[in-house]
Amino acid sequence: MAIKVDVLPERGLVVVTYWGCMTVDEGLDAFRKFVEQGHAKTTPRHLIDLSRIESFVNPFPNMLRLNADMAAAFLPNEGQTYMAFVAPHPEAQRAASFSIRAWEDHLDRVIPRIFTLQSEALSFLGVQEEALADLARQRPA
Repeated sequence: MAIKVDVLPERGLVVVTYWGCMTVDEGLDAFRKFVEQGHAKTTPRHLIDLSRIESFVNPFPNMLRLNADMAAAFLPNEGQTYMAFVAPHPEAQRAASFSIRAWEDHLDRVIPRIFTLQSEALSFLGVQEEALADLARQRPA
């Protein structure tokens, strides 16, 4: 699997893109770097693009560790964290559904949703652009 994390602090947005085989371990590593850089407190909107994953591997103990780390990072923040998963095919939807289950006890603070279209996910997050490519073009140089 490959994972790319683009943080847009000026927009309060992080875009996480996965492709290939999605694994919890690589997601955990990327998330820890995100938190260490201080972005968990400044980016309350998350777009997780799963449109290019081919498969999803979820070793349950690793998922529990990731969930605990994410809860520790997001729940102390004021306000809510919004997570929009772009999942246009069955394997992506399976991965997104598994990820959302982590937040079932915290739905007052973390608002996760699954979308088949980028435009719907971006709209949910309050982003005016309709595609990730449009968003990339709007980034300051």
